[in-house]
Amino acid sequence: MYNRFSVTDNSVVTNYSANSVNQYTAVGAVTPVYDTKGNLIYDGVNMYVYDCQNRLTHAFTGSGTVLYGYDLLGRRLSRTLNSVTTTYVWDGEHIIAEYNGSSLIRKYGK
Repeated sequence: MYNRFSVTDNSVVTNYSANSVNQYTAVGAVTPVYDTKGNLIYDGVNMYVYDCQNRLTHAFTGSGTVLYGYDLLGRRLSRTLNSVTTTYVWDGEHIIAEYNGSSLIRKYGK
């Protein structure tokens, strides 16, 4: 219902088409691929892998492989790209900080 129809960037127009479940069926000349649960697994450039709870666990990109880790509550605890791990710290349902090793990257308020 609120999907984009087109994007113009530096005079280049990319048209989008979507199906009845709001999945893009075409992005310019690319046909995105979805798994049987509706998760995007290929966008024409990157590949994505999900666990049995539909959480993104791996993304294979031009920058390298990105790995994501979660706790039992489904909160993302880590993101690793090119051997650099970002750790996410939670206070209940609220993310409060991001760390690279022992270095604070970002702090969030509640």
